[in-house]
Amino acid sequence: MRFLRPRRLIAYAAGIVVLCVLVFATVPRPDLYQRYSFSSAVYDRNGKLLKLSLSMDDKYRLFVPFEKIPETAKQALLLYEDRGFYYHPGVNPLSIGRALWDMAGGGRKRGASTITMQLARIVYNIDSSKIGGKALQILRALQIEMFYDKREILEAYFNLAPYGGNVEGIGAASLIYFNKNAEQLSLPQIMALTVIPQNPAKRTLMSAHGRHNAEEASKRLKQAWLEVYRHKENSYLELPLDAGVFLPNRAPHFVRLALEKASGEVKTVLDLNYQEAAENILHDYVREHRHQGVYNAAAMVVDARTTDILAYVGSQDFFDNSIEGQVDGTRALRSPGSVLKPFIYAQALERGIIHPMTMLKDVPKNYGVYTPENFDRSFYGLLNATQALVYSRNIPAVDLLLQVGEENFYNLLKACGVQKLRPVGFYGLAMALGGTEVSMHNLAAMYAMLYNEGRFGPLRVLQGEERPLKQLLSPEAAFLTLNMLSQNAAADDTA
Repeated sequence: MRFLRPRRLIAYAAGIVVLCVLVFATVPRPDLYQRYSFSSAVYDRNGKLLKLSLSMDDKYRLFVPFEKIPETAKQALLLYEDRGFYYHPGVNPLSIGRALWDMAGGGRKRGASTITMQLARIVYNIDSSKIGGKALQILRALQIEMFYDKREILEAYFNLAPYGGNVEGIGAASLIYFNKNAEQLSLPQIMALTVIPQNPAKRTLMSAHGRHNAEEASKRLKQAWLEVYRHKENSYLELPLDAGVFLPNRAPHFVRLALEKASGEVKTVLDLNYQEAAENILHDYVREHRHQGVYNAAAMVVDARTTDILAYVGSQDFFDNSIEGQVDGTRALRSPGSVLKPFIYAQALERGIIHPMTMLKDVPKNYGVYTPENFDRSFYGLLNATQALVYSRNIPAVDLLLQVGEENFYNLLKACGVQKLRPVGFYGLAMALGGTEVSMHNLAAMYAMLYNEGRFGPLRVLQGEERPLKQLLSPEAAFLTLNMLSQNAAADDTA
């Protein structure tokens, strides 16, 4: 038997190295997520899930970064699927050899796929049941290992692995099956999830039969865990699995608004406690007034201090097509009636035209062809500015708008974000009595401006969302207007 001379051996080795370098330089870096889009999980301010959206390909697939995947989940996966993960180059020759030996000897079929090989099969949609597919899977696994480190490969596997039905990735699986974020999973829950990707159709946690299969399959993993991690507290291994299907769809109009601003893990300022209360009140109101022709309504609860939206009900029933329930009533432009009057008074206070006790006339009056009336078709005569505001008298408000200037009030509305305004001349003095159209968003933000000393800011939807403020009214005018409005209860008592 002839042996290669040292020089020739060195030349062959050098050639192999050069070939490897050329391959590394010419083979493109694979994009593990190119074929995939991800869901978004929208939470309320207390971390309660409002909705888990579908991805573009109708999967529940929520991305979870490596650092948020529990360490026990990583340990369980390596123990169950690939104990040599950190030591092989993507393919484990010993496992493949054992599998081939068992098959040749007529033994049971043994899986030999590493985690990297499984990831390659998922990413490239490889049919690995045939020899050609298995060879391609091995080559793709080696390619992935060339460009990604072990941490990145594990992260991709946890985010793309199948967990039954249209659930993919540990992030979506933990929310749907256990109503928890991945980092909150218990060890029994981790064990059950770990065994699912090996046979997602039979071990899905969406059914009682699938849950039974998953628990049975996890027994071998639990035994291996006890052998390897003897030093750990393992009494909680036998805790009840407590799995189900949890796919809430709370505050759908608000969720839609939040997803216009962010994606992925979306933390909002909504409070489900306020949301439930607002929904109940609104539903009761519609039911009680249905005989009067009321079939739909919308409501918001806003914290005036921060402009956080605490509750958001866009319609009486999002899923009722007879009332076009998916249309968001809080964003619809509607005539505001008298609710803009306080801002006319605020501008009049700011310009020194009135103070809260200035006497105003509520008497019949013509403004050219415009002849406004009060809703009760009566007139109170002489009354002070506070009374005129809290009684919502029309003639004093129109008089003040005339003195403030229609354009000045129009510019305030524009500065407060009122959309689709026509030229100021189109409205004239009718702006005082609801001639313009505004949304509930506009009104909530404008009234919060009075609380915030005349500083206007948009309503907040997301936690940590910046709220740029602009001074649109003087602090003094805002304070006096708010104080005048606070006399409303007393005014009712004397009416």
